[in-house]
Amino acid sequence: MKGETKVRTLSGCWEMVWRDDAPAGSVICAFDLPESYQRGDAMLEKGPLYITFPVWARGGLSEAQEDKRNVEKRLASIKKKLDAASEKMNETQNPIMKALHFREACQAHEERSFVYTEKAVSVPWDDEVESLNENLLLTTKGLVWSKGKSKNLFQGLGWGMSTTNDKVKLLGTALIK
Repeated sequence: MKGETKVRTLSGCWEMVWRDDAPAGSVICAFDLPESYQRGDAMLEKGPLYITFPVWARGGLSEAQEDKRNVEKRLASIKKKLDAASEKMNETQNPIMKALHFREACQAHEERSFVYTEKAVSVPWDDEVESLNENLLLTTKGLVWSKGKSKNLFQGLGWGMSTTNDKVKLLGTALIK
């Protein structure tokens, strides 16, 4: 796990992708590996390699962080209900009360399942972004991935440029230091 392997890349390029009215976009860096690299069980295969980092407008990130705080508060409140109902259920010997507390725990669990957390998980906190300029913030944790053996670095990314069936392979994460 310790040590370092230097990887030679060719044909580096990057692109910023941002949908209209979205609070965040992505910076996609693409490279071509002229040879395969292996270290332990990890392998980077010869061919195209991509690194993607989320990028945020400062205002969009602030709004998303507020939504994330609200989701976390809601989840904490539900957890309190679930913990209290579970504790009461475990403490009582009365089968009717045990059933009522079990029902309360089930309701809290169901309530938890309706809280949409997927979006909140992807929102970084201020210490997880670097400022690119007055209004643009780059998330310091990104994804490393590949997409088969395509010769064209951006071919087959779902933008209508290819009919290739290459599958995206998630290889790991990248950190900006």
